[in-house]
Amino acid sequence: MNKLRSRTFVVFVIILVTALVIISISLVPQDSQATKLIVVSSTTFIPLDKPVKLTIKAIDYEGHIDATRDDIIELYLTSVSYDKPMAKLNPRRIQLINGTGSAYIEGKVAEVVDVTIHWKEGISPLVSSKLHLFIGIGEE
Repeated sequence: MNKLRSRTFVVFVIILVTALVIISISLVPQDSQATKLIVVSSTTFIPLDKPVKLTIKAIDYEGHIDATRDDIIELYLTSVSYDKPMAKLNPRRIQLINGTGSAYIEGKVAEVVDVTIHWKEGISPLVSSKLHLFIGIGEE
């Protein structure tokens, strides 16, 4: 009879420990899958005097948006044509919502610019990226 009670107790303890492990694993926040930031535009040829939307995304290795990311991102503008950029970014600092965010670029003179995005704050650092744009040059 004691052996039966011992076995029953051991089985009960094993089941209890297994249940606790499963519950604790489900309560631990999952690691973010995003590894880098990308910035995209509907076109690389930006018309003069017309704001064009830039979309910033936190993506994983396969290019899928990580909707768990609500990070703070800063955008920087560098002119390839001039000493300093003539175009303007608005806003220059954004917060991603569900892994995406947006800003606008507008130029009044023809120039070639690079838009670079940098991770500033959030779950974990994201790799920066750059977009090359032609403002008032080429196809419009």
